[in-house]
Amino acid sequence: MVAKTAVKGIEKFVKQQARTNVRPNVAAIIAKQGERNLVPNFYNYVAKKFSKPVSFREEAFTPEIFQSLGFNISTKGSASTQSLKRIEEITPFLKRTQKGRIILKNLTDYRTARDPRNYQTLVTRAGHLEDINKELKGKLILKDNLKQWEDEKNLREFQEALKRTGLSGTDDPHRGFLYDYNKKYGTNLLYKMDISKKHGRKRLGSGAILDIKDNPLYYTDLKAHPARVSMDFARDSSVGRPDAVINKIFPPGTKGGDQLYKINIGFPKGTPPTTKRQLPYEKRYFDYDHIQSYMFGGKNVPSNLTITNRIPHRGKPAWGERQLEEAPETVFDMKSQFERKIFETFETMIERANAGDFKGAEALAHSAKSSIDDAVLKDVPFRFVIDEPHATYRTATNNAEIFNQIDFMGRDQQTKNFLRSLMKKYNLKRGHTPSHLKHTSWALDDVGRLEKEIESIYNNLDFMQRLYEATS
Repeated sequence: MVAKTAVKGIEKFVKQQARTNVRPNVAAIIAKQGERNLVPNFYNYVAKKFSKPVSFREEAFTPEIFQSLGFNISTKGSASTQSLKRIEEITPFLKRTQKGRIILKNLTDYRTARDPRNYQTLVTRAGHLEDINKELKGKLILKDNLKQWEDEKNLREFQEALKRTGLSGTDDPHRGFLYDYNKKYGTNLLYKMDISKKHGRKRLGSGAILDIKDNPLYYTDLKAHPARVSMDFARDSSVGRPDAVINKIFPPGTKGGDQLYKINIGFPKGTPPTTKRQLPYEKRYFDYDHIQSYMFGGKNVPSNLTITNRIPHRGKPAWGERQLEEAPETVFDMKSQFERKIFETFETMIERANAGDFKGAEALAHSAKSSIDDAVLKDVPFRFVIDEPHATYRTATNNAEIFNQIDFMGRDQQTKNFLRSLMKKYNLKRGHTPSHLKHTSWALDDVGRLEKEIESIYNNLDFMQRLYEATS
């Protein structure tokens, strides 16, 4: 019976390959191998099984499956060895047709996922997605044609759920989990760039116009306020960017302006550009920044500006896992990441106090103090000033304003007083100037200080070396 089945399988296999212009002698070899190795049966099984993707959790090559194909196999080890051998034999023939190449791709993806080095990662990731889904239960807005603020709320909820499950990372891991979550649960959560593509960048009209009567609904979920919009509406206007002030202070023709121009077009002192489009060498290292960010009540004025290295400003850390383990005292958050963490801690502190959880609010204040203390102790190479948290709300059709979050979203005067007592008790309203910027020559007025900063970068003074080291 098995022999007849094998012969039929061989005949079918030879006919299939003949239709794909396989040379007769090749078909004969296949037929001969089929009589000895049951290759056609294995080929037919693979072609049917992997015509579509197969889950990495599924056992596709068990002893029982091989036995059903006519092979005399009884152990998993033998089945694994046999599958490798047979896959190698049929691969050249799968490559000959478009359908075969699809089958081969699905088979390759399956084998890659089943590799012990990858399998545990996939199992763990699937478990994380299940945990995230539990955290998100009842918190997502799931309907068609979401407005921008609704898409942004969903993204915030997802990122918060990711943190609550003990996962953390940069934007890319967040995005990878989000895409996998959409695929697994059939949702359509959007990442930041996808929200911008859908709604257009910084669309003020997508948010609700502020109604102070709505505030009590969001006392314990500040970010969900429908009138809240991105701080970019304040920061990226023509008068809100540091460049607007810098370019006014140092126009072309001034010493600072000319040095700044040379830094930004990408060639250092004494080296003329070799092409019209030379790479912006210095541009990628230095940037303008607000010492006290808008999120902490800062203003776009000369006294609040500094020139800083891009990597400790908003880049990725320059260290790896080994340095994190062996020399944690040398590791610090980048400026944007550091400030964002403090800001989010402050907002959660307000939410806890509004809910009556005063012990929880104080624990968060203590956590924020530890983060600030650590940054000062490590003498991070950037200036910062931490103050009470601020957020932006849409107040009219084409207008947005920045509000102090304690004043605006504190539940009552008693709660506001309590929050400010925590700010004072834990010394949370604090600033930092790195040691390399405390040089006596910097004791100038604001314009003079900024000019010195530009000159120091232009001339690559020794006490700016820590900024360069942060990029290595």
